[in-house]
Parts: sequence; structure tokens; C-alpha cells
Amino acid sequence: MLSIITLSETFEEECWISVVCCLLLACMYVGSLYVWRGNLPRDHPNTIKRRFTSVLCVSAASPLVVLAWTNSMKVRVSVGCQSASCM
Repeated sequence: MLSIITLSETFEEECWISVVCCLLLACMYVGSLYVWRGNLPRDHPNTIKRRFTSVLCVSAASPLVVLAWTNSMKVRVSVGCQSASCM
């Protein structure tokens, strides 16, 4: 469970890193759909296979971007419950 205080303290000064990571993931996903140029229509089986492969690669790379973001922002994950309602 993420601590709200920790996240708010982390995001105060370096919010731009979060925005850049979000834009990077979006551009990677959309870019992966258009990286394969060809004369085939978008409904052709080869085009669908290429796009599926591209999206699969971006989906595999996305956790690495999130991991890099959490390391750069020093996000700490608390394991236990710290509020009185959990007891």
C-alpha cells in the first residue's frame, strides 16, 4: 500500500518527471502501431501480426519505464497498514 504522505512529498518539486514518463508511454504505444510501414491495408493478417508484436514489445517495456520512474522519484511502498481502521 502506498503512503499518501510519501507520494505528496515526492511529487511536490518533480512533477514534470511523472508527466514525461506518462507521455513517453503513450508515444511508445502509438508509435509502435505505426513503426511498420507497408503497402498492405490495416486489416491484412500480416499488418495485424506486426502491430500485435509491436504492442507486445511496448507492453513488455512499460514495467521498465514504471520501475525507472519509481526509482527516480524514490517512491517507497509500505507493506503494512498504518491507519487505525486496519486494526
